Amino acid sequence: MHQCWFSDLQGVGIQVGTAANMTSIIETILEGLANTTGTLISVTVHGTTILGVTLETAAVGIDLLGGDSYMINGYFENLGTADIRMTSTSSVRAVKIIGCQFQSGPPVGVDLSPAGAAILGALVMEGNFFKDTHTTSPIRVNAAVTGMIGHNTYNFADPQLILGTRADGLLVVDPDNADFLRFGTDFFRLAQQGGLVLGAATGGQKGLGSINLAADIYKNNTAFTNPDYVFRRWLSQRPH
Repeated sequence: MHQCWFSDLQGVGIQVGTAANMTSIIETILEGLANTTGTLISVTVHGTTILGVTLETAAVGIDLLGGDSYMINGYFENLGTADIRMTSTSSVRAVKIIGCQFQSGPPVGVDLSPAGAAILGALVMEGNFFKDTHTTSPIRVNAAVTGMIGHNTYNFADPQLILGTRADGLLVVDPDNADFLRFGTDFFRLAQQGGLVLGAATGGQKGLGSINLAADIYKNNTAFTNPDYVFRRWLSQRPH
């Protein structure tokens, strides 16, 4: 599908089913009716290329329902639920989201949080632009994932990239104003001039030299509140 224009949509704009391998949607515009219903592109197949698309006014821009080898590039605006999402139980691999513009949109821009034990493999998100309307997070990943998020631009203060407990295979190399990485309810912040801030880990791991910079510094798995301990221990162990 090349240089098409779809408007006044109901339900799904373009549905790429399991028998439609190697489908290309290029330089195409899809416009929905309202940002509370409908999906503009739904994909359940291998080898889908989506390049230079404009997706406006629906619930979801692109819904990844399965398959692998995706290339996505486009302009997203006025989407109510997600610009791009993966929420099904089917695994998706080799997803490249490169050079997209995410304008006025939903609380979460790219939401890759599949149900069950679905795997998100070989993810690359690079060179994308997120405007300041993604109030919860521009990017949320909660999947058994490998890949990289890097060199994206976030046009608002303190964006928080939400990474779930399953996203331990993901490399994040976004510098500049991508200051926050949040894991569940905790976060750590790498600020250019503000140093390193670690979220409170009350009741969590505090042994083996763990340091909690947002609350207490721990010694022997308990809060260290008595600096005299250091001097007493040093003096007591001096050789005679």
